Amino acid sequence: MIAIDTNIVVRIVANDEAEQVGRASAALAKGNIYLSLTVCLEAAWVLGSIYKKSRAAIADGLTAFAGIPTITIENPEALATALDWYRQGMDFADALHLAVATDLGCTSMLSFDNHFVKSAAKLSTIPVIEP
Repeated sequence: MIAIDTNIVVRIVANDEAEQVGRASAALAKGNIYLSLTVCLEAAWVLGSIYKKSRAAIADGLTAFAGIPTITIENPEALATALDWYRQGMDFADALHLAVATDLGCTSMLSFDNHFVKSAAKLSTIPVIEP
């Protein structure tokens, strides 16, 4: 299995440099590719901060990328949940942290982030609470 870095994901999703997109696509087509959640997290940040992609474009792009048949995702359920919550307004990093915690069976999550507390109350089955 071959792990990929954030720039591979960004190249494919942003589709911005034809030569590198072609090389990345050819590598992915060979199969047995590993996609970590940390790479997804960084890719979402790069696509939003650097490329100024919309929330919908980022979520759709990462969803499509994760759906490439040759890719094995670190925690596909948590990624799908996080992308769904992100589409609904939760910060992607918060959504990913909470989705992984939920998947691990945690009963709550502690945070001082009021926005996170409020958005989680609307979307998550476990509460985010202030300590």
